[in-house]
Order: sequence, then C-alpha cells, then structure tokens
Amino acid sequence: VDFICVGEGEGAVLELLNKLENGEDITQIRNILAKKENKIFKNHLRNLIEDLDSLPFADHELYTKYNIFNHHYQAVFMTSRGCPYDCTFCFNKKYRELYEGKGKGYRKRTVSSIIKEIKEAIHNNNKINSLVFYDDTFTIGSRDWFKDFSERYKQEVNLPFSINARADTINDEKIKWLKEAGCNSIRVGLESANPHLRNVVLKKGLTNEQMINAIKLIKKHQIKFQIFNMLGVPGETLDTALETYELNYKYKPDHAWCSLLQPYPQTEIMEIAKKQKLIKGE
Repeated sequence: VDFICVGEGEGAVLELLNKLENGEDITQIRNILAKKENKIFKNHLRNLIEDLDSLPFADHELYTKYNIFNHHYQAVFMTSRGCPYDCTFCFNKKYRELYEGKGKGYRKRTVSSIIKEIKEAIHNNNKINSLVFYDDTFTIGSRDWFKDFSERYKQEVNLPFSINARADTINDEKIKWLKEAGCNSIRVGLESANPHLRNVVLKKGLTNEQMINAIKLIKKHQIKFQIFNMLGVPGETLDTALETYELNYKYKPDHAWCSLLQPYPQTEIMEIAKKQKLIKGE
C-alpha cells in the first residue's frame, strides 16, 4: 500500500494525482497517508465539503463498457452526505468525531443540482427506467426542500424511485409528496423489535410505536416497504430474535431483509462485544 485516503477524497485524490504527474512531493497532502522509503507520512484532514453542489456529478457512464452492466436500467443517486445519528453499529459516529470542528457532518444538495444530475444521466442513457436514492436517510430535510423536490421531480423526471428512511423523520405530508413524485419503495431500519437491544445496545433511538406508525403511513399511501432487521446483537436471545420475527410477520413488509451483526473495528458495538467477551483476540 502506497497511499491511504482518509475521509472525503475529491480534493485529496485530485491533488495527489496532480503531484504524482508533476513529480512533486506527495508526503504533505491533507487527507492522505503516504508511504515513501518505508516511512509513513500522516497528514491532517481538510475541512468537509460544505457545498455539495460545487462537486462534479458522478460518472454514471463509468461501467457501461462492461457487458454485465448493459441490462441494468436503474440509476443510483445521492442527495446528501453524512448522518446525525449515533447507532453503535455504524461508522457515522466515528466519522463525525474524525471531522470534529471541520464542518457540518450532515449536508444536503439543492433540488436544482439533483434534478440536473438526473436529467443528464437519463440524457446519456435513455434505458434508465427507475432510480435509487442511497442516502443514509433520504427523509432528513426541511418541509420546503421536500415540497420543491417532489413537485420538480414529478414534472421534470417522472420515473419511479426508492429511498432509505428513518421512522421518526417521516410524516403523512412527506410520504404523500413522495408518493405523488413517484416513490414506489421505502427501506426502513428496525434492526431489532426488542427495545433494549435497539435503543440501549444499538442506540437507534426509536420506539416500536414510531416504527409501527411509519409502516402504517407507508402502507396508507400504498408504497412498498422493506424492513432492515439485524440478528446476533450482543445480548440477543431466541426470545428477542422471535420478537423481531413477530413484528415483521404482523406488519408484512414487501421485503424483510435480515443481516447478522458484523461488528466493525473501532465502532462502539465492537467495544460492547469485546466487553461481553464475544470477540476473541483480533
């Protein structure tokens, strides 16, 4: 390994490539860890990119030269970066700590920027027939943003799309606008139906009532929904696992996704697992 880019890479990788091309020193680039003559050079982070609209659009044509992607007619977009929540199994809390004092952890693009990127991608590939928004939580944002997005998306794009949502960030008005715009599927994270595991161990910060209310709203507007579930949380028993199964069975999501917990290094859930002696060595 010659280089590691830490955090946001747009400015750092561009600077690295320019310096490599010009034969300049590559050991002092912020966000880059560089190895030269078996010595490691660690550098500070630059500030987070506050204005996401200032970035060039993703290259949606990057993969089209490969035959395996020729039949993929779904395009992927992101309207935001970051997440303000503290779930113990996720990298976002550590990421915010990494960038403390260097800008807002959660940032959202303007509607105009998003619509322009989508229209450009469709212009370059007229086979696109649906969209996926992969924001950690698409449903964070102001009322005005969602109203503007829904109206303009319907008028200027008008293709079905799916999103990730958090149960306590949606309401009837928001779901109504999303439905009218063309949203046909919403993915919501339950993780565990057991309140202790979900809120004390995973620090999700959601009640069962909030989750059930979100499901009912999504069903009311006849949007398909997927529930993200997680088994193997420290402290899990057969009974708590069955609680999760029973909630899914009762509310019948169109897709019940289930993961087995993988505690990643330096996440809070890893430390919890170590304290409970569930992790041996490294």
